[in-house]
Amino acid sequence: LEHITTSEAVDYVLGAPANVAATVTAHHLLINRNALLAGGLNPHHYCMPIVKREAHRKRLLEAATSGSPKFFLGTDSAPHPK
Repeated sequence: LEHITTSEAVDYVLGAPANVAATVTAHHLLINRNALLAGGLNPHHYCMPIVKREAHRKRLLEAATSGSPKFFLGTDSAPHPK
């Protein structure tokens, strides 16, 4: 799965067969929706999929640092044809 963002997605991947894994992006590990919305919309923290609540960020961080081969870093640096 690409760019999971919720604790439910973590649970899904953990319960899925061994051939199912997921990417987690750095920004989803570092910021939550408060960084996006506190004091007005902060466009520098806008990303897709949209950042979620702190509980989801913590769960993603837990999964990403668990040592499980089911979770690995994903980036948005994929080349796209013009």
